[in-house]
Amino acid sequence: MAISIAAAALLSLSCQKGDGDADYGNEFVYIPQATVSGGIDNYYNVPSGLENTANYYIEGGNVNVLLGVIRSGKSAYKAYSVDILTDDALSAKAASELGAKVLPASAFTLPGKASVPDGEAGVSFVLAAQQTALTAGKYVVAVKIANPSKYELSKSNTSVIVVIDADQL
Repeated sequence: MAISIAAAALLSLSCQKGDGDADYGNEFVYIPQATVSGGIDNYYNVPSGLENTANYYIEGGNVNVLLGVIRSGKSAYKAYSVDILTDDALSAKAASELGAKVLPASAFTLPGKASVPDGEAGVSFVLAAQQTALTAGKYVVAVKIANPSKYELSKSNTSVIVVIDADQL
């Protein structure tokens, strides 16, 4: 009988939430693709160059680059949204550094906003580049987030330089 009571007590203690379930961390919004280099730069190569890593798909005459927005920290996830913008100056600088061409605004589409629902940390979105505009070489476009409806933007990783290598698609 004593063993049954002790076992029941241990079982009830093991069902309680541990420290791993506690709220912690800072709540900052960022673009996860800006972190793929481990802090060296914010270039996002398409294709990635890594085996078994698909970061784009081709459909309807477009090269659809997978991007996203996410919130750090481990507290309750509340709905939020951010504006998705391009940065022409950052695109031009990256193109110069890489010997690439800036992808013209007329050759791609982006959603104007990313909306993350309650209970989720982040959401994906697509940069759709017209396949016919990607003739040869590398093309760049800088994508950034701004104006979060909730939470703060991270001090880094809020912009990403998408580098599409047309010769490798």
